[in-house]
Order: sequence, then structure tokens, then C-alpha cells
Amino acid sequence: MVLNTAHGALDMDPWMAGLRPKGVFRLLGATAEPIAVASAHLITGRTSVSGSAVGSPGMMRRLLSFAAEHGIAATVEVAPVDRANGALERTRRNAARYRMVLAR
Repeated sequence: MVLNTAHGALDMDPWMAGLRPKGVFRLLGATAEPIAVASAHLITGRTSVSGSAVGSPGMMRRLLSFAAEHGIAATVEVAPVDRANGALERTRRNAARYRMVLAR
């Protein structure tokens, strides 16, 4: 499973090619642009694309438990709080890697 929280358009080919048979690409982030997925990925790999705006509290608990059991963690770029303005600017320029997190 690939759990995507990004809010921008993606090149879906590498993501779909990286899924195992019966793998799922799950969208949690919204974008106005259409998502283009080659039908060959869906048919030959028996993969799927699905989305969810917000899961139920029970679903979130199961998701977090699954992530903890399998050592799955978010990839983030950490910046000290005193550099919040710089982190915000990097985010606005799309220069941040994945998500920006401010830490003390």
C-alpha cells in the first residue's frame, strides 16, 4: 500500500509500478487536477487506486496500529521553531521534501 497525503498532482506511473500485485494506492490529499493511471497497471498488476477524505476513529486506530506494527513512519523535514518563516517559505516554493514539521 502507498498512502499518499500530498495535495499536488503526481506522476502515477512510478507509484503504480512499485505496487505489489493487489497493491493499493490510497489518496488522502486532494488536488483539482485529474489523476491519470495507465489501465495496464490496474489490469496486469491487479492494483487499485482509492481515496478517503477522513476515516472513522476506528479506521484511524487500525491504520496507526498497522503502521506501528510494520515500522511505517512519515517522511518529514524537520525545522526548528525559530526558523518557521523559512520553513513556510520553502513550503510555498515547493522546495520542502515531503512535509515540514516544526520542532522545539
